[in-house]
Amino acid sequence: MKHFFLRSSLDTGMGLLVLVATICVLTTCRSSVTTSLIDGFVSYQSVQDVRNQIAAAGLGSAWTEEQNWVDPNDRRSRHDFITLSGKFRHLGQDGSLKLTFFNDRLMETDFSVSNGDSYLTALRVQVKGIPTVAKHEVEISHHTKVVYYVDVNGGIRCVWKDANLDREWMKWVRDNT
Repeated sequence: MKHFFLRSSLDTGMGLLVLVATICVLTTCRSSVTTSLIDGFVSYQSVQDVRNQIAAAGLGSAWTEEQNWVDPNDRRSRHDFITLSGKFRHLGQDGSLKLTFFNDRLMETDFSVSNGDSYLTALRVQVKGIPTVAKHEVEISHHTKVVYYVDVNGGIRCVWKDANLDREWMKWVRDNT
């Protein structure tokens, strides 16, 4: 009887240890994959969290929202997209910002500004590792990719992506096309 009690206690203790370890790993994994995108926006934020952030900044009324939901009859795995877009000021430059959510997680920010040279100069002072060549995507941190494009009038479109969510989306595309 004593032996059974000791074994039962060890099993219970080991089960509790495994449960605590699992919770710690899941919590750490969730928080460690988030990354800063542009000016206070963080990957994995929900659409509602970002709506609240935009409203708190006094920008809400001028922003638009587009939703692209999966057809209920679509047999492929979930791939909902929502974009929020509006006027935005970053590093002293007025432009427009588009936020892209993949399955209710902020995946990408896309800032466009007409005065590209001034913006790139300010951006390079603020953020180390910004590409020196347009269309050249680089990882500026462990989870953040950045690429920019130059239009014919000298405007810039700068895109910040969460590397993990981008890989998840690209895998979805490969698996479903």
